Amino acid sequence: MAGGTISALAGALASIGISENSVLDYETEIKAGKFLLLAHGTAAEVARAVKSWAWARLPQRSPW
Repeated sequence: MAGGTISALAGALASIGISENSVLDYETEIKAGKFLLLAHGTAAEVARAVKSWAWARLPQRSPW
C-alpha cells in the first residue's frame, strides 16, 4: 500500500488477495459506517450465503 502504514483491516484484506484499489474502497466505506460481509466456500456455498442475505438488499461486489 502506497502512502505509509496500512491498517490491520487493509493488511488482512490484501493478504487474502483483494486488490489494493478494492481494499482502499472497503476501508473508506467501513470508516463511513458501512460493513463488509465476506463469504468463503465453494461456489455453491457462497451462492447460498448470498441468497440467504437477499432480504437485506445488500449491494453485491466481488473483488475478483
